[in-house]
Amino acid sequence: MTGAYSEEDIELYLAGQLDPRANQEFEAAMLSNPDLVAEVDLHRTMARALRNYDNDKIKRNLELLREEAQSVEAAPLPRESSRRLLYYAAAAAIVMLAGLGYWFAIQQTQVKTNELFAHHFEAYPSLHSQRSNAVDSIVIDELAFEHYENGRYLEAARTFRRLAEERPITPRERFYFANALLASGAAAKAEELFENLLSDADGIPFFEHSQWFLALSILKKGDPASAYNVFARIAVSHSVYADRAADIARTLEGISR
Repeated sequence: MTGAYSEEDIELYLAGQLDPRANQEFEAAMLSNPDLVAEVDLHRTMARALRNYDNDKIKRNLELLREEAQSVEAAPLPRESSRRLLYYAAAAAIVMLAGLGYWFAIQQTQVKTNELFAHHFEAYPSLHSQRSNAVDSIVIDELAFEHYENGRYLEAARTFRRLAEERPITPRERFYFANALLASGAAAKAEELFENLLSDADGIPFFEHSQWFLALSILKKGDPASAYNVFARIAVSHSVYADRAADIARTLEGISR
């Protein structure tokens, strides 16, 4: 069950058309509703299928079918309207089958990328001694890291969100917040936070790790082409993740063929 959210709400969220408050509420709902996360992923996959399918190929098939229907003058069709009806029925079948074919291909790719993510993802370990001790929010800070250290990533993500509502969170807290989101299935929000860290000068200590987890976030989100680009950049760097990134990039090349 996706709760109070309709398909239209999901489409508006994916299109970036929710107002800031509604967008925040929607993302908060995803943290506690795995069914909503799954529904968002389904809509995102369908949208990508519709964007990427070769519309020119459909048009060519329809044109060939139209020409063939016009050439069969001796067909036992009593009226032109019947012939036209046959044409449209066949055209609809072509579009449906083409769409289904592409849909199944997308689903197979999604399964493979999910398996790849599951094989390589491991939440970054919490380093207790390097924790921030901001006096005004030490209780929430400690609680967030306690949840994280004990593998309660959904609770950790919720607590980091509360912390962010009280004060600007540090780069370290943002990094673990993003990891908690990714571990609990909110890949799109995790991607946003990792990108934020990579563009923030204060996030330099986490650059190497943020780049790796950014690539995994994109992979989890179901965008293997974009994930490949990030993994390929890591593979030719001096990152500690270079070898693993190269392996994933080679696998993604095979998936996209």
